[in-house]
Parts: sequence; C-alpha cells; structure tokens
Amino acid sequence: MSKKILIVFPMPSYFNLMDRDLRGILNPVPPIGTMYVAAALERRGYDVRLWDQGASTGAELDGFLNDFGPDLVGFGCCTVGYDNALEIASRIRAADPQVPIVFGGPHTTGTMEQTLAEPCIDYVVAGEAEEVMGELADHLLLGRGRLEDIQSLGYLDGDSVRLTPRAPQIRDLDALPFPAWHMIHVDRYDLPGIILSARGCPFNCNFCAAGPLSFRQYRPRGTESFVAEIRYLHDSFGLSHFFFADDLFTAIKRRAIGLCDAILELPFPITWTCESRVDTINAELLSKMAEAGCTTIQFGVESGNDGVLKAIRKNTTRNQICEAVRMAVDAGIKVAASIIIGHHADTEETIRDTVVLAAKLRAMAARPGQVRTEFSIATPLPGTDLFLEAGNLGIEIQHTKWRQYNFITPVMNTAHLTAEEIRNLYFEANMSRMCDITARKNREAPAREAVPADLAVAS
Repeated sequence: MSKKILIVFPMPSYFNLMDRDLRGILNPVPPIGTMYVAAALERRGYDVRLWDQGASTGAELDGFLNDFGPDLVGFGCCTVGYDNALEIASRIRAADPQVPIVFGGPHTTGTMEQTLAEPCIDYVVAGEAEEVMGELADHLLLGRGRLEDIQSLGYLDGDSVRLTPRAPQIRDLDALPFPAWHMIHVDRYDLPGIILSARGCPFNCNFCAAGPLSFRQYRPRGTESFVAEIRYLHDSFGLSHFFFADDLFTAIKRRAIGLCDAILELPFPITWTCESRVDTINAELLSKMAEAGCTTIQFGVESGNDGVLKAIRKNTTRNQICEAVRMAVDAGIKVAASIIIGHHADTEETIRDTVVLAAKLRAMAARPGQVRTEFSIATPLPGTDLFLEAGNLGIEIQHTKWRQYNFITPVMNTAHLTAEEIRNLYFEANMSRMCDITARKNREAPAREAVPADLAVAS
C-alpha cells in the first residue's frame, strides 16, 4: 500500500499571507495535535506528509500538491485559523477537484454542520482524530468499512448532513506513536520541545474549550512513555527546554511529583514550563517542580473578583490566587498569570478589581519580571459553554467572523458591557500593566549624573 495523505495545519488568520515566507516571524510551536494524527496514519501504512503553514511557505505546499500528489488531505485547525484553512482548502480543491478534504480540530468539533456547508470540505472529524482519520482513510482509499460505522464523523448524504455518534476518548495514550517529529523542521520553531503528558481537563470553566473537547475527562500518559519522548527529543534534536502542553499539568499532585522525580533521574538536565490552576498546587509540589527544572508556571487567574470567578465556574478565589503566586515565587519559579477581560458577569467595577489584583501579583515578584500578567478578551469559542449558553448568560454574539476570535478583539456584548466598553477596559488593563513595568524600570535604572549648570541649557 502506498496511498498518500497530506496533513495541513493553518496559521492564525490574522496572518492571511498565503505566499509569504513567515518562518522566523511567527516563531510558532510545532502543531502537536496534527503531528499525532500524522504519526497514527503512518503507523497504518500510509505515506504521510505534514505542512505547517506557520513554519513553511506556499511554495512548499505547492511542492506537496504537485510532486507528492496526495490522495487525501486532512486539516487540523483552531477557530482563529479557520478562515486560513478555508483559503488553503479552496486552493487545493482548485488544483485537484477529486481529492477528498477532511477538516478536524477544536473549531470544527463545535461547528460540524456549518463546516460541512463549505463547498471545499467533504468530511468533518470531531474530537480526537487519530483513530477516526485512520478509519476514514481506510474507507476512502482502501474501500474498507462503511461511512456510517465510523464514529465522530460528519459528511453529506445527498443534501442531508449525517453526524455519527462521538467516539469514546482514547484511554491508552501510551499505545499511540510519538508525534511525527520527523515530518517537521524542528529548527524552524522558537520553542520546538512541546510534549503532552496527559490529555483533557476535569474542570468546568464556561469560557474554555478544553473541558468540553475532552468530555471533562483527564487521561494521563505513563511516566515511562513521557520520559522516553523527552529522551528522544534530546537525543535526536538536542532539545533541553520543553513546554509541557497539558491543559493542566498539576491535575494530580502525586503524579506531577512522580514525573518530576523521573525527570531528575535523566542523565541530562532539562528546563521546562507548564500550565496549572491555583488550586492544584502546594509548596511541596512547586519545590519539586523547581528542583526538576521548571522555570515558569502559567496560572489561569482569569479575574480578580470572587463573584466573577464563581459565575464563570472557575471556582477559585482571590486568596487562593495570591497564595499560589506567593508559593511559586518562594520556589523561585516565574509566574505567567492569564487574565480575561469581559466575562459575561464582568462590570466596570469587577474589571477594576481585576486590574488591582494584577498589580498586586506583579508586586509579589522577588526579582524583576518574575510575575507577569497577560490580559485577553473573553471570546465565545465554538463548543464552549460561553458559546452554547450565550442566551442564558445574557450574551449577544455579534458575528462569526472567525478571524476576529483572536482574544484581542471583542465579539460580544454582555448584560453589563458593550463590545466597545470591553475593548476600552482591555486597553486600560494593558496600559496599567505597561505603566507598572515602566515605573519598575525607572526605579531600577541607575541614577543619572547631575548635569553641570553651565551645560544645562545646551543639554
């Protein structure tokens, strides 16, 4: 069997520059999800290539289309990259009207019917795609099985949309092959060492797609498999700094400590960053993480108002946030605090609370820049409860121009704030951060020597 499959990962649509070479501009991380799918298809015996738009050129895509000649093309895309994906798919359709085109990824999981309405798309995959894409490829390219028996699949049957039941989550992650690292140019990425130690998030935040995409199930890899991939990336590509891209690396404290112990047993040192929640860590875990090479931990702070934190189902508190940041600082770890402006329950007053808390967190740093606050705008991504329950939450979604779902452009009015007001408050929050940084730099700058009186006018 030598059937050919091309896997495509589009860049965010605010970089709608199809034929420009953007390598070195975007500094992206490897598209780990599509790399898993590519590796699973290759294991089935298919000849697979992967084109990541953010680390490649349009000419390279043309080379795949003309020289490789795929029999099937699959896309993995998030919401902000969807418009670019459509542009690329239309280009592929024009070059080869017969090649089947499949869309998958977080965006299409929440918009299956709408996605199938696009003339350049033949099939849509929901959720995890390793098994589904394999079964679909077997059907389309080898004539095996029936479409209606493939779970998590959307397709057109005449003028009717057919959506099959969702497949269960992949339970044994260790049974999957490593992502297809050999299909990308590792040296084109600013942070190439991206690894998943687990999939899914068990929490219920209404603005986040991680929970719904995973049925709120947390599924860890085995420690041996996780460490083996670190070894592989170190030995094959010389990587020693990693991003552990789990939705929640610290979901189980005991397991996280075990992973740190395994890292400490490696014959080489590494450094790494991860994502966490303020209520899933303690001083013991943070100390162990720092010892094992953790340099930065990202906390989803989201708001500085306890009422808003409850309303968005984050279910943490200001006190927990401050205590978590204090413990991380004491452990010597940098903190990246992610904060959202314009939640459905936000008012001007609650956003002022958030800005005040952000300043307090930055002031907790033991060294310059140790605590960083990053603001974004609440965005109703497809599949999230914020999107699905918009009416019940008092939200008016203004449009579905997906390229503007970029976390810096407001796309909804809430019961308390218009999109314009959210935009202004977002700018104010960022200005407060920049003013705080400028003030700190001024305090740290060495005092200027006094200017002699006879030179004062000239200077």
